[in-house]
Amino acid sequence: MAKIKSLYKKLARYIGREVLMYLIFGVLTTLVGYGTYYLFRILFGDNVLFFGENKTVLPNILSWICAVVFAYVTNRRWVFNSALRARGAVLKEAAAFIAARLMTLVIDVTIMYLLIDLPRVTDPRLELGAKILDSAVVVVLNYVFSKLLVFGGKKK
Repeated sequence: MAKIKSLYKKLARYIGREVLMYLIFGVLTTLVGYGTYYLFRILFGDNVLFFGENKTVLPNILSWICAVVFAYVTNRRWVFNSALRARGAVLKEAAAFIAARLMTLVIDVTIMYLLIDLPRVTDPRLELGAKILDSAVVVVLNYVFSKLLVFGGKKK
């Protein structure tokens, strides 16, 4: 435990506490997204009524919602330390967070379309490389949008 605390302090000094906490909760958000996706796939199986043959659509949407809710709560509390308490202000903040995440979702889909689908890439290594690049862009944009548009200037 002492080694973890020492590592945390060194990293926090090097990249900043806020960025470090953002990265830690980003990893946890990813785990929530993946975990709930597979949970919903198990729950729904191959009998997804709303999307017919597209059996991954509903689990993917629901897991994205779970991940965004988790990200909002953790970012609000432990990353950006939002000081808002009034119900209306918190709802407005949450709406801004969701809007920003919807924007990066569109950017995510667009990047993958431009890099993989449009040029008809079939090599899994190139697809993985594109997804890694895409994920890096989305992580940076999510941080910038959260910092500047959602939580900016509302610290405890």
